[in-house]
Amino acid sequence: MPKGLFIGLGGMGIATLSKLKAKLFHDAYDQNMDKMNQECKFIFYDTDPKSKNDAFRDPEICRLMGTENSIIEESSEYITAASVAPQNLFNNAKIASSSDVKSQRMLEWMLDPENYGFTLPSRELNQGASASRMAGRVGVMDRAGEFETKIRNKLIELK
Repeated sequence: MPKGLFIGLGGMGIATLSKLKAKLFHDAYDQNMDKMNQECKFIFYDTDPKSKNDAFRDPEICRLMGTENSIIEESSEYITAASVAPQNLFNNAKIASSSDVKSQRMLEWMLDPENYGFTLPSRELNQGASASRMAGRVGVMDRAGEFETKIRNKLIELK
């Protein structure tokens, strides 16, 4: 089987990738976690820990993975932006120096809520981004370094 890095973004991404990982483990790798870990790497991202917790309780995933295997290895596979407050970060980006590359990038990447008639959550995202693309983007931007590190490390491991 070819090697691969699989990334699940958001609640639906975590649900889908969790089921894919469980099916690969059970069907393609004959329940051999060591073999699967040599050929498949996974990264799960969400703002809301509920989707991760749901994956741990999903009956189909539990049946396929068994009780001794975790569907998501939190330290190496999971990224969360639960503590990100999108409106605050966006406001800070608007007043940041033009030499602040991260802030300038955020402003290029996002629509300004004032000009497009929507609001960004001012609360932390620990209850999810509620399918708000802009709120999710702020979370991704805030965790960009962690994403880059995890992706780079996983690709090195796959070599």
